[in-house]
Amino acid sequence: MSDTTATASVEQVPCGRLEYKHPPQLNLDVLLHIMGYLKNRLDILRLMKTCRILYTHGFSLLLQNPVRIWGNKELFSFRDFMISDPSHQKTGVRSRYRYLHSLEFHYAIKIDDESTSAITEILASATNLEELKLDDDTMFKKSPEAFQAFLGLPQLRSFDISNGHQKTVDWVGATMAPISELDLGLWDCDEVDIFPHLANVSGTLRELTVTASQPPTIDVRFPRLKRLSFYTRESFPAAVLISAFPCLKRLEFAMHNKSHPEFSEMDDNEMRQQHEQNKAELASKGLSLYPLKYLKAQPNDLYLSAFLPQADTYDVAIEYLDEQNEDMLFRVLPFVQPSRLVIPVVTHDDETVTFPMLKRIIVGASTLSSLKLLELVIDISFFRKRAANQLMQSFVDVVELRQCSIEHLKITFRGVEQILKDGKDLEYIDQCHDRFTRTVAECTIQAPGVKRLTFNISTLFKSWKFHWDLQELREGLAQFEKSHENDGRTVTAGGGNST
Repeated sequence: MSDTTATASVEQVPCGRLEYKHPPQLNLDVLLHIMGYLKNRLDILRLMKTCRILYTHGFSLLLQNPVRIWGNKELFSFRDFMISDPSHQKTGVRSRYRYLHSLEFHYAIKIDDESTSAITEILASATNLEELKLDDDTMFKKSPEAFQAFLGLPQLRSFDISNGHQKTVDWVGATMAPISELDLGLWDCDEVDIFPHLANVSGTLRELTVTASQPPTIDVRFPRLKRLSFYTRESFPAAVLISAFPCLKRLEFAMHNKSHPEFSEMDDNEMRQQHEQNKAELASKGLSLYPLKYLKAQPNDLYLSAFLPQADTYDVAIEYLDEQNEDMLFRVLPFVQPSRLVIPVVTHDDETVTFPMLKRIIVGASTLSSLKLLELVIDISFFRKRAANQLMQSFVDVVELRQCSIEHLKITFRGVEQILKDGKDLEYIDQCHDRFTRTVAECTIQAPGVKRLTFNISTLFKSWKFHWDLQELREGLAQFEKSHENDGRTVTAGGGNST
């Protein structure tokens, strides 16, 4: 358990032994404000041991982070801790529960009569609980009392279950809590159609994540939903998407194991005709504009959004790109019209394959009139050191942005830890900076539309960022050339800020 999260097996602090000669000199509100900056569980426990006042008021901070229960031992320990409140004997109220806002139950809990009784007791007492996360729904299946306690959570606004079933959907539909964030994993439920069961929460939902195998039937309107993450084996028409989610701003979807031959076989004219036909159909329904700002999908699934009538350009992040779906991506993107495009590139330890692919991606992106930022995320964890160095040093060879609308080019290299095994981090990063400077010099002259260039290098534990303002460099070069136009000097771009 991380010290930054509340633990289920909370240390029992011997309150009766807490004594001090001098009471705290600061006002209680000031003390609690200072304690609020502590995020480490052990630091909070140590401070609680110093005096009775801090002991009494420290529980709100101790429980401010999610409580994660991984097994039966932690489950029973947490229950005993929550009911051991001395004020319970005086007032009959378990005051510690009022500080509990986020709770997680994980797979390692063995579900039996004793554990379900403890879970029921905790849920029934946690009237201020706002976030609940479960690995599966076994506890509700075996204990109707636990299910009733779940239904009785009045403040629940976030519910997350990794492996649910048909009854899970029914349970969510039965709750009257104001749930605004919902994450349902339903991969094993071939017959579950999720959306009709969510009518009770359709008016409050703002974020929805669904992982399911059943194609959706969206006949419920979600007027406040801002973010939808949908992972399924089937698709649904763009018109249905717009009518069901009229305020959607972020969309992530992946139609796994689904191909779209009827779309991929269209020529450019047929795609353009289909695009106009969909726009006309949606406009006839009063759905002329759509507020989407962010889209993440696989290239083969972009067809769903290709016909959305956009109020503005938006950000697109590609989930996976290789040589097979590269052509589909740049056939669809002109209809999507992104302003920001993030592409993870599947690379090979062979520059004869990787470099041409990178060049094709950059050239294809440069044809998009709406594109302002292009970010390539390149994983070089499988590269040999020689090939990785050559990729960084020769990146200038794939940059062809002479006539384009791209203003900011970002290149992110991941998996560099495989190259840094010898521990010479700083020396290698300095070499990378020198390699990147060559690309900067070339872009400054050959790509006049690009205003900013950023290189990121990241490992599992560290990251380095190099950023150049090319417009500023060009202005400086112009002044330099003007003041030395007669002395015959050679001008080279370089510099840059690194962090």
